[in-house]
Amino acid sequence: MKVETSSLVQNLSPEIPSILVIALFLILIGGLYFYSDTKIRKKERKIREKSEQKLPLDLRIGGVVNVEAIRDRLIANREYFEFKFPKSLKGYIHSVGEIEIDSETQVYNIYIVENIDDTKHLFFLKVEVSKGEISAVQLFIPYKTISPSISEWEEWLDGDEESSPKIGSKQFDLDGVEYSRVWKRGADEVVRTKYVENITEDREIYKDTMNISSLYSRKLPAGETEYLYLSNVEDFELHNYIKIELGLAISESELEVI
Repeated sequence: MKVETSSLVQNLSPEIPSILVIALFLILIGGLYFYSDTKIRKKERKIREKSEQKLPLDLRIGGVVNVEAIRDRLIANREYFEFKFPKSLKGYIHSVGEIEIDSETQVYNIYIVENIDDTKHLFFLKVEVSKGEISAVQLFIPYKTISPSISEWEEWLDGDEESSPKIGSKQFDLDGVEYSRVWKRGADEVVRTKYVENITEDREIYKDTMNISSLYSRKLPAGETEYLYLSNVEDFELHNYIKIELGLAISESELEVI
């Protein structure tokens, strides 16, 4: 009887480690699946909440924006503006970028395309909201995208002992035209902001971009002000470049949302 028991134990004992390994493997796989599924669900919920969020001025993805009311201003200052007028002053909202400046201030970038299936932006609206109230609306038009070489990045972001970096310095020269920095906090030589822009497209696609930006302006002879928005952008595909956009301030009465 003892011999049989000993023999049985000897036959079973090699199987025990294998059973434990399989059990641990199944537990690990289950845990990874649960973690991945939870993460996906959280992201889907975040996208859904953002798409359902009410934007200022009743702006919404797929909606139509009409700023034809600024045409006379554009024509009156045609010879002074550095930017080319967009093909149309009316288009569809392709995507919305949300920037959280602080607990009281949010900025919404509303990207406009000519046709609903387009991806190239005609212009975008920058809507600033402070304490729940709209504090500024600006219209910007893409002007230029620059891909600096490795050696050129320093002059854009860091500068040297003799000069400040281009992004955030007191003045910015655009092809011989000088703009002055709008943000004048303190006496710092360099003033710029770093933020993440959360971009939603088609209520489903969700992207993040990292930005280092500064805002500039110049007065035009006809009394208009032209703004220049200068940014270093790292997009969701990890492309890193400099983006220059030009535009003007508009009033809510000049903006129609359909």
